[in-house]
Amino acid sequence: MNLSYLILGGSAITLLACHSAHSQGVLTEEARLPARLGVLSNVVELRDGRLAFADTRNKLFLRADLEHKKVDTLGSRTDSLAQNAAPSQYKFPGWVAHLAGDTVALVDFSAIRTTLWSETGKSLGVLPLAAVAGNTRYCSMTRQAMATKWTTRPSLVAGSRVDQSGRRALPSFGLP
Repeated sequence: MNLSYLILGGSAITLLACHSAHSQGVLTEEARLPARLGVLSNVVELRDGRLAFADTRNKLFLRADLEHKKVDTLGSRTDSLAQNAAPSQYKFPGWVAHLAGDTVALVDFSAIRTTLWSETGKSLGVLPLAAVAGNTRYCSMTRQAMATKWTTRPSLVAGSRVDQSGRRALPSFGLP
């Protein structure tokens, strides 16, 4: 008898604990775009109901109009980007933010810059940001990580030498 109460109580607890929450409601499709999109990043809604987002797989900055089922590419993607390139060009659009008014920011992960756009799709310029400790610490950390990795097995590195602390060190190979 105690076992049947235990099973009944466990079943009731399971049913109560495992029901879906209000936030897990059924999704209904409101509109479908006629485009094949890759991986979307930071979809933001503009004031007129359109959407702006980055497609990180196809490396495009896009604006979609769900009402008219239309997708526009904003700016132009390029494989190489000069330091003073036009703000309408990007290399790897990665993050989109809706700023004050009708301004949208696009963070270009490869060019390490943020460009400003109007909601109409016109590029407005590059957001001026002060460099802190250089453009990025990625290269320095990568070199340090590589050096740390290689110094764990110094016998595999040709030309390694012993530094002042008695540990083996890598040859410089032109690195600062």
